[in-house]
Amino acid sequence: MKIDKVDWSDPKTSEQIIASIHSSRQVLKTCDFWLRYLDPIAYRKINGPLPVEWENEVFEKFETPYRREGAGLILAENRLGEDFLQKTDLIALLDSALASIPAFLTDSMISELNNPANFYFANRLFLLNLTAIYTTGFECPDSAHIIVELKHLLNETAKIYNTFNLSYPKYSISQKLLNSLFRSNWFCGTSNKWIFKF
Repeated sequence: MKIDKVDWSDPKTSEQIIASIHSSRQVLKTCDFWLRYLDPIAYRKINGPLPVEWENEVFEKFETPYRREGAGLILAENRLGEDFLQKTDLIALLDSALASIPAFLTDSMISELNNPANFYFANRLFLLNLTAIYTTGFECPDSAHIIVELKHLLNETAKIYNTFNLSYPKYSISQKLLNSLFRSNWFCGTSNKWIFKF
């Protein structure tokens, strides 16, 4: 969908854009395991929430408070719910996300995938995020999609685990960890409505 070409007078336009954002987030979750670790700053521009607009926790003797710049899919989806949405603002948020993608396609970034140690560093971050943000809705504005995204993320991460084990049998992860991931995935598949109970 070309966002600058849509008919903004059509009330269904926002729904179509949100559907495209959800689809993009689903694709993003396919490689979330690697992207968050390899370049967290570029990742934040693609899908970063902005909990505070001004950064005041600075070392004030040397640094004055500064305004944080937000971008990406979460902020774009949140902006669609506002009454006075400017098309240019929405386009700027999404353009910034698109401009961040090439950072992950450089030879130097791709070469990082050849080091088995990076898998374990990325996995440590994944496990931390699994307990801290993936299950809370912190980065998913629509609570109806938290479980959907989480299930997709777990499916794709299981594929990454299996690929790693096949590529680096000497450093393979334990079957216990694989089983835990599969059980988590099973739980998500049987618990689509649990998020609304809390």
